[in-house]
Amino acid sequence: MKLAAVFTLAFFAWSCSADAKSTTTPEPSRTHSFAAGGSISWGEAVRLIQDCKVEGVGSFHDGSAKLWLHDGTVLTVPESGNILSVAHSVEDKCGQVGEVIE
Repeated sequence: MKLAAVFTLAFFAWSCSADAKSTTTPEPSRTHSFAAGGSISWGEAVRLIQDCKVEGVGSFHDGSAKLWLHDGTVLTVPESGNILSVAHSVEDKCGQVGEVIE
């Protein structure tokens, strides 16, 4: 639990830096339904990243991932897969997505 708090604080510090802010404001293209702070599927995680809703992603040793959304919601993805690659693939469209790797 302490490790997760350290990563959350590190991500928060990154997200507060001026260089971390995206200069684009993409229009939402899909409706997303998820429980705030809950667990979501891999496909929903990819859609959120592609729709520029994600401020940061984290990949953890237990194989899970977390998404930090622009609205402050933190979501868990049971399997992290190649979440960092997905985040990198949208940089031209969405701006840089912060990363936390455990």
